[in-house]
Amino acid sequence: MHAASITLLAWAMIGAACFFPAAAAIPVGGVLAVLVAVVGLPHGAADHRFARRRLEPLLGPAWGSVFLLAYLTIAGGVVLGWFVEPAATILVFFLASAWHFGQEEPDLTGRGRSPPGLFPGAKTSGFHGSCAPAIASMRPSRLFFHSLLTPGPRGANLLRQVFRVARGGLVIWVPVAFQTDEVVRVLSLIAPHGVASQVRWAIDALVFCSWAMLAIEAVAVVWQSLSALASGGRRRRILLLDVVMIVSLVTVLVWTDPLVGFLVYFCGWHSARGLRRLRRELGESWWQLAGSLAPLTALSIALIGLTTCLMLEAPTWNDTLIRATFVGLSGVAIPHLVLHGVGPVLDRASRHHAAPPVGLGSAA
Repeated sequence: MHAASITLLAWAMIGAACFFPAAAAIPVGGVLAVLVAVVGLPHGAADHRFARRRLEPLLGPAWGSVFLLAYLTIAGGVVLGWFVEPAATILVFFLASAWHFGQEEPDLTGRGRSPPGLFPGAKTSGFHGSCAPAIASMRPSRLFFHSLLTPGPRGANLLRQVFRVARGGLVIWVPVAFQTDEVVRVLSLIAPHGVASQVRWAIDALVFCSWAMLAIEAVAVVWQSLSALASGGRRRRILLLDVVMIVSLVTVLVWTDPLVGFLVYFCGWHSARGLRRLRRELGESWWQLAGSLAPLTALSIALIGLTTCLMLEAPTWNDTLIRATFVGLSGVAIPHLVLHGVGPVLDRASRHHAAPPVGLGSAA
C-alpha cells in the first residue's frame, strides 16, 4: 500500500537525519531537480488531454492555440511575479498549492469520490466506498463529526473543504510554523536579491494561517483516530494506517530540511498518486503513459532551463538548481491549478453546447 511505503520513507529520512547528519548536509539541489523533473512535472503533463476534452467542443480546432496561449501566459506571469511581487507570488503559490493538494487527498469519509475523475466518464476507485456500513453504525456523537466532513448543506461542505486544505497543506503549514527561519532562507535563494524583507513579510503572514490549519488538522486526526477505534476490520486498519502516515509526514516535515520534506510529500506522495490514478483512468500501461507524458515534460524542462540561463542563475550551482526548480515548478503549477479549478465550469459549458436545441414545435 502506498501509505505504508510513504510512512517507511518518512522514517528512513528521519533516521538518516538523526544518525547520519553529514549526509543530511549534502546539497539537495540536484536531487530536488531530478525528482521534480522525473515525478513532479509529469504529474501535470496530461493537461493538454484534460483541456482538449473540454475546450474542443466549445472552440473547435482553435482549442489548442487558446490552451497553449493561456497556459504560457499564466506561467510567464507567475515567473515574472517572483521578480516584481515576490511576497504576493509566495502567498498565491502556497495557498493555491494547499487547496490543490487538499482536493487530491484521499476521502476517508466513505461518501463521494476523491479526487474527482480527471476525465469525463472515467471511473475512480478507492477503499472509501467500502466503509459505508461502518459509517451507518456510528454512534450519534461520532456521526455528528462525520457529517461535518461529508457533503451536505453549504456550511458543512465548506467546513469539509477547510479540513481538506488543512490536510493537503501540511507540506506548507508544518515547515512555515516550525522552521520559519529556514523557509525564509530557502525562499530568499529563490527570490531576487534585495527582497528578503518581502519574503519575511509573506512568511510571517503565513505563520498565523499555518498554526490555525495545524489546529484544524489536529482535530481531524483525533476524530479519525476515535473513528478508527470505534470501527473494525478493514476500515480500522485503513484509518489507523492513514493516521500513522500523517504523523510520520508531520514528523519528517518538522525534523528534516524543508526541501527533504517537500520531496517526500510532493514527489513520493502527491505526484506518485496522481500518476498512478492517471494511468488507471487512461487505461494505459506505465510505458504508454510515460510516452504520452514525455513531450510536455520535456518541453517544460526545456523552458525552465532556458529561463534559468536567462534570469535565474544564482551564486552557486546548488542554489541555481533550487531556484530554477521552485520558480519553474510554480510557473507550471499555477496554470495546472487554474485549469483543473475551472474544469467543472468547462464541463457544464461543453454539455450545454452539445445539448440539441429544443424547437418551439417540439412535442411535449
